[in-house]
Amino acid sequence: MNALAEVAAWIEPVVGGWRYLLSSEFRARTHESWRQESVGYIIWDMFWGVLGIAAPLAVIYFAAALGWRAAS
Repeated sequence: MNALAEVAAWIEPVVGGWRYLLSSEFRARTHESWRQESVGYIIWDMFWGVLGIAAPLAVIYFAAALGWRAAS
């Protein structure tokens, strides 16, 4: 059960990127929590958020490119 909590702790910031983009309520709560955090923590949080958005988009892009290439 401890391993599951560890995985959830890593997934939360990654999914947070999408939540930040799509939910104004989550964005407002995030900005409020950042006011009490260090700049390093904010940068780290933003890094995982951007990665959480970029990685799935990259996978979709490469899958579409492979499919396009296979179809031609």
